[in-house]
Amino acid sequence: MRRGVSPDELGDLVVPRLGFPTTGPLVLEEKVEVTVSPAFAFSFREIATKKRSDKPPKGLSAATKAALKTLAKELKEAARVQTVRMEAFLVDQRRWRAGRYRELFLEHPVLFPFAVRLVWGVYDDAGSLVQAFRALPDRTLTTAGDDETELPDSGQIGIVHPIELSEEARAGWLAHLSDAEIAQPFAQMSRPVVSPSESERSLRELTFAKGRQVHAMGFRSRAEKLGWRPVAVEDAGSVPGFERPFPAAGIIAVLQADGVYMGYGADEKATLGALTFRRAAVKEPIAIEEVPPVVFSEAAGNVAAFGGS
Repeated sequence: MRRGVSPDELGDLVVPRLGFPTTGPLVLEEKVEVTVSPAFAFSFREIATKKRSDKPPKGLSAATKAALKTLAKELKEAARVQTVRMEAFLVDQRRWRAGRYRELFLEHPVLFPFAVRLVWGVYDDAGSLVQAFRALPDRTLTTAGDDETELPDSGQIGIVHPIELSEEARAGWLAHLSDAEIAQPFAQMSRPVVSPSESERSLRELTFAKGRQVHAMGFRSRAEKLGWRPVAVEDAGSVPGFERPFPAAGIIAVLQADGVYMGYGADEKATLGALTFRRAAVKEPIAIEEVPPVVFSEAAGNVAAFGGS
């Protein structure tokens, strides 16, 4: 961190604008307006005729058309990178002040599609979800019931995890998105959720995947893509397990594993062990009932998927 700016905040600052002005569309040759559609593609509007199209209109110079092709490639790459970031922010429960959310998502040409295609939430100072919403293409905000709403003067804004919603509310959002023909950039409302059983809440380790064999190379690759990292590297390059930090909650999930090496053959097998959770500054595992619901759902969901590989 430098000058009080976190890595995530720095990431916000460097999201490319692709030549778009601070507000309004990009104007080409004083006759065509360009905006970014919710599908992360350019949309064109001829100023004279007000005709709209998803392709550059005739009459633009060869140089402008060539520049647009380059910008389209940059937009595609930016959308890919930011989609990965947004899913990580869902898992890590990142929050923004309401004013910063407006600047970053409602007024940013590249990030605005995420405001349209994701379900967002207003959170109080205790971190509890107060209201869920998403943006419409005209930049107004709506609830699942199609009621117009506004950003609050205070509070925090974040991407809603489905475990925070009742089954009824989640079903309402799924119906809303379907009716609006909105394809989410990653699994959000359709995301599997996992909660501990009553008998598991007092435990300090979960053994539902213990003893399952997985393809070592595939397991390690999947784990690392989901934010899990080796706990340590021991003799002969063996890895005794993987851990997944959840910085916002101050919790680290730890999955024991046997048979994983930093270098191994393509056909090697690994055996999964117990899943535990600990606080960032403590080595001893905590009771499952002390683990925040989102952290538990994501970690246990990952492990269940690993066990099925």
